[in-house]
Amino acid sequence: MTPEEFSRLFETFAHRAFRLETLSRYDVPEVEEALRAFLAGAPKPGPDPDDLAWQSNIRAHAAAGRPMQRVHVIRGPLTDYLRFEVEWGYPDNTAAGEDIGILHVGDGELPELGEEDFWLFDDSTLVLMRYDEHGRWLGADQVVDPAVGVPPAPGSGLGPRSAARRLPVRGSVPLTDHRSEIASTLRKLRLDRAMTGPELADAAGLNQATISRIETGNIVPRASTLTRLLDALEAPKRIRTRLSDDLHSLHSELASWDSIVRSGMRKKQEQVRKIEAESSLLRVFQPAMIPGLLQTADYARRVFQEVGATHTAEDVEEASATRLDRQKVLLDTTKQFKFVITEGALRWWYCPTEVMVAQLRHVASLSRLTNVRLGVIPWTAQVPLVPLNPFAIFDDRLVSVETYANELLLRDPADLALYQLAFEKLDTCAEHGSKARSMVSRIQADYRASARASDQAEA
Repeated sequence: MTPEEFSRLFETFAHRAFRLETLSRYDVPEVEEALRAFLAGAPKPGPDPDDLAWQSNIRAHAAAGRPMQRVHVIRGPLTDYLRFEVEWGYPDNTAAGEDIGILHVGDGELPELGEEDFWLFDDSTLVLMRYDEHGRWLGADQVVDPAVGVPPAPGSGLGPRSAARRLPVRGSVPLTDHRSEIASTLRKLRLDRAMTGPELADAAGLNQATISRIETGNIVPRASTLTRLLDALEAPKRIRTRLSDDLHSLHSELASWDSIVRSGMRKKQEQVRKIEAESSLLRVFQPAMIPGLLQTADYARRVFQEVGATHTAEDVEEASATRLDRQKVLLDTTKQFKFVITEGALRWWYCPTEVMVAQLRHVASLSRLTNVRLGVIPWTAQVPLVPLNPFAIFDDRLVSVETYANELLLRDPADLALYQLAFEKLDTCAEHGSKARSMVSRIQADYRASARASDQAEA
């Protein structure tokens, strides 16, 4: 359909318009400058005329009782683009009256959603959105009969996309829940104390524009900023706890390994690859096994065979191949990689001897790359802390923490600072460079000697 015909649908729908978004990034040239500002921590620029026109349209339909709804299906960790969309893009639309929800789908649920973007007008007119592999919009195609070739949801009386519209809206989390709770509570506390915005800004050591953007939900405060505001407002402990929990929820994600396996281990590797591509500094601590970027094919295959309980042989092979392909990023000399592992991780006899010997040889070889720094903490080192979990730090924006059951993604600056400090302390205990490679060589020799002794005992 032509762009004019597509635009006309937003003027003529009679009851409701629903949008399903499934991509982790949309290539929109008009927002690239704002995206760069967001990633740089700069102030949010003024509204774009096209955005103002769109929000005016939302308000007009809302006033006439014709709701506009949108759900973004997220099948992995939040990308930088999704954070930009959630923090800078969506709030103005929700303020205008659009009902926006976020739906995390990581365990194979709602297969009827597929991976197609669409607009559905009045539960009858379906328009599929076409994008290239980079998320650039190519055009829109109207589907006259949404039910053609696909059975309707049992007992729903609806076509499949119409049923799909109700499923994500029902199961999604409203975008404004935690953000609005923080904004409205801070504003109420200020008004209860009969303080003006400038007075609160002065008491908290902030500027008035920041206070205004926080109270309207346009920005999410950092943990330190929230603390300064709550101190200035003399907030009671119960409110401090609730708002801190809200803020942490906005900055955290949790996914079980079983859900990751069910949604596809190769897909998870692709998601990690994207995060690595967007990072210039990666710091990894691993106390019990070889880090993924340093694994050989045989070692990686063994790891994926043990993850979750629902994987297939095909998924194991695809995930292993994708993990190895991820290692190409180590050749990008514009990036820096720092690995800290324990001697125990090297000695954990996880695979047959020949696999372990080849794996350690691979680690030593990669450690010679100019942008790769390997640290090995020997058993004889006195350490300043107990390493509870493996973790990876991507620049100063994201920490991935692995437990036996889950993966936790953290973006709160306080959490980031905690893990950065932990990495620095662990790194000071490690041997680096030629000393680290000498340790790896000695452990290789120990594997061979142990294997020979075992063979002789059996003989």
